[in-house]
Amino acid sequence: MPSRAAMFVVAAALSCGVASRASIESIDFELYRGHLIVIRAEAGHLDDLRFLVDTGTNRTVIDDELAASLGLEGRGSSVQTFGRTMSGADVVFPDLRLGSVRTEGLRVVAADLSATGESLGLDRLDGIIGMDVLGRTSFTIDYGLRRLTLGATTRGRFRVPLAPDPVFPVVRVDIAGVPADLVVDTGASHVVLFLSAGDRIFQQGGAVAASILGGTVPLRGLFLPELRLGSWRLRDLPAVVAEAPVGRRPVKGLLAPTVLGSSLLRFDLRRRELSWGP
Repeated sequence: MPSRAAMFVVAAALSCGVASRASIESIDFELYRGHLIVIRAEAGHLDDLRFLVDTGTNRTVIDDELAASLGLEGRGSSVQTFGRTMSGADVVFPDLRLGSVRTEGLRVVAADLSATGESLGLDRLDGIIGMDVLGRTSFTIDYGLRRLTLGATTRGRFRVPLAPDPVFPVVRVDIAGVPADLVVDTGASHVVLFLSAGDRIFQQGGAVAASILGGTVPLRGLFLPELRLGSWRLRDLPAVVAEAPVGRRPVKGLLAPTVLGSSLLRFDLRRRELSWGP
């Protein structure tokens, strides 16, 4: 969810029909702010759509102008994201194609994404692809080559299991001796912790100007004495504090892939494993 503290959607994912080939396929993407992935997708007769790829979103969102152009109508709905709520309509997206992955009858939220696109310097942003699509296959993100590979993935040097969360890629970390489950969020630029205003466990680091999709907000900063993820560790890690989003998932925050210091990030959903490094 360069800076955007996080994006976290808590609406329940709905089932859809998905067809995909077993072959491995690589798709080039554009990179914004050093961490935000924008990829080309197709829908219906449209073949040059721009979608943000966000593993911290469980439900795909499309721009309301795209919904109107496809004649999609639905009931009122909303998407809770970090820092704001997007109001929109619950619609059925008939056909979305991301490389060899194709969804049919996908329920999405149609919302105004114009401010989000403008914050990225785009003339338009057609949607945000969430884990309801990404979660149907293993995938690798190569930030160096700016390439998303769909399908089976090799294992990186560092490996940790993914927690048994039904939607999000969640890992267990240790923060100064305190265990915490964090969502691995490609839309995040920092470690984000959901702490109460009175929490004084960690050293305070003053205000941090962090941008979110759609604007910039001041956040309370702090320093984590140590963060461990498997055999990997980092000391004196800057992080930000945010209010926990509305929802009942027991996660304690978000982990930005950039924090791992690797250009390769692998989501192996068959093995239920996250790995990074060469």
